[in-house]
Amino acid sequence: MKPFKTISNLFKNSRDSDILSYEIKCAKCGEKIKIRINPKTDLSRVFEESAPESASYVLKKEALGNNCQNIMNITCYYDLSYGEISREISSGKFVDKDD
Repeated sequence: MKPFKTISNLFKNSRDSDILSYEIKCAKCGEKIKIRINPKTDLSRVFEESAPESASYVLKKEALGNNCQNIMNITCYYDLSYGEISREISSGKFVDKDD
């Protein structure tokens, strides 16, 4: 049974390495929410003229916590290798790893 767990962990880790994750905090109630983004399915190609110059992908996402009805709108821009260029959030804030 141990070899099966080792093989399944290999596949699990390779999938998780492709995931982008953020933690956000609601401005009204203070609830922290973890957001997981799959770049292959959640990002769109950039066709906006107002996008940053080197942006190739955009994420537009709405997040809603369990404690209140405050909708947080997230917009992030990424380059071709999914490196973050910029990010914005309304009605909340991004939680840094130090917080």
